[in-house]
Amino acid sequence: MKALTIYHKLRPLFALLPLLLCGILLLPARQIFAQTPITQIENTAGDTVLVSFDDGGLLGLGVFGTGTNPVSGAGTRMMWYPAKAAFRAGRVYMNEWDNTNIGDYSAAFGSGVTASGDYSFATGFSDATAIGASALGNSKATQRYASSFGTGKANGEYATAFGFGSIASGDYSVAGGEVTEATARSATAFGLSTKALGYSSIAMGENAEATYSRSAAIGWGTKASNSGAVAIGNGAIASGQDAIALGNQAWADGGESIAIGTLVKTEGIGGFAFGDRDFTADTLRAGQFEFAVRASGGINFYTSPDLSSGVTLGMGSGSWSTLSDSTKKEHFRSIDGETVLTQIAQMPVPSWNYKTQPDSIRHMGPMAQDFYTAFGLGSSNKRISTVDIDGVNMRAIQALETRTRMLQQKNEALETRVAKLEQQNQQTASLPWSATVALLTLLIGGGIALKNKPSSKG
Repeated sequence: MKALTIYHKLRPLFALLPLLLCGILLLPARQIFAQTPITQIENTAGDTVLVSFDDGGLLGLGVFGTGTNPVSGAGTRMMWYPAKAAFRAGRVYMNEWDNTNIGDYSAAFGSGVTASGDYSFATGFSDATAIGASALGNSKATQRYASSFGTGKANGEYATAFGFGSIASGDYSVAGGEVTEATARSATAFGLSTKALGYSSIAMGENAEATYSRSAAIGWGTKASNSGAVAIGNGAIASGQDAIALGNQAWADGGESIAIGTLVKTEGIGGFAFGDRDFTADTLRAGQFEFAVRASGGINFYTSPDLSSGVTLGMGSGSWSTLSDSTKKEHFRSIDGETVLTQIAQMPVPSWNYKTQPDSIRHMGPMAQDFYTAFGLGSSNKRISTVDIDGVNMRAIQALETRTRMLQQKNEALETRVAKLEQQNQQTASLPWSATVALLTLLIGGGIALKNKPSSKG
């Protein structure tokens, strides 16, 4: 009860407490010197504005927003401007340090430098003319929070330019190196004479140009001139949308096409061209949805981790060679050739065309289902392996060769018999007529005698 009575008596004071706290916060902050001053200079109001210390330290004081620019015009000086919490040191030639060219909380050091943006910073012979901008060397940062170094120009918001003659004029862009340009939002250019002109584009190397949104050009003389295009290498050009060109003199003109290697070009949508490094070769071209490869030393495809299975297109060859090493095979079985011939004879072998090709383009051969039913070879009844059909044909040829050899032997035996008969006929034909009649009579009589000969039974 007593405590409650005291609270009611002090309640008016509690109500004034927030006002007292605000008043304290609004009072000027008291300076706490780290060492004893040797000299203090006060203004007419009695406030300390300049303090010197025994070790040469110098302290300038003031109140932000109060006062005017200490001096204007040309000259060489060090200047503290309390009203804007700004600092200047160096040489000024015209009005670079006049009130209108001094940003709040800015700093400038050097010769003819300008830091007119709030929170800006400039050194050397540079200009930082926007809020939060920073410029070093002989550069210019003209938009808020832009940064420039060397002789670069950062003319976009949050842009960065460094090096010699580099320009970052797109917001959030970056340009670095020698005479590079990043002119679009979020573009990046590095190297020598590179240009990133599209939104979120990248150009790196020498004379590389990325001229469209989200494109990238890297290397020497490369150019990516369509949305999402990528060109990397020496003189590579990707002009198709989302196209990729990699290598030396690689051109990807078709949309979503890929050109890799030397002297390769895609000329249609979805094309893919891959060429080896042969500068004497003709330019390899791939049309729409075409896959084209030039490999003067041959091509190898492997389908196992240990490289024990696959196919090879040898140097200068026009056909595939399938791996058929006996040491890579197992579970050998003998196949009856006559059975193979019977199965082939019963298997339909029509003429047909693929549904994906015009009717005029004809083919001939068995269906994979019939082939699989007849021989059970391969891993699918939807495809026929060239190894399997070649093996069937080879075994059938062997069976036919066996048949041919046996027929030839029979034929030779028949030819021998015919020759003997012909010889006998010739001998018979050379006898006189009377001898021939006598011979025939003898033969006929002998035949009758044999017929009438009594049987030995009885």
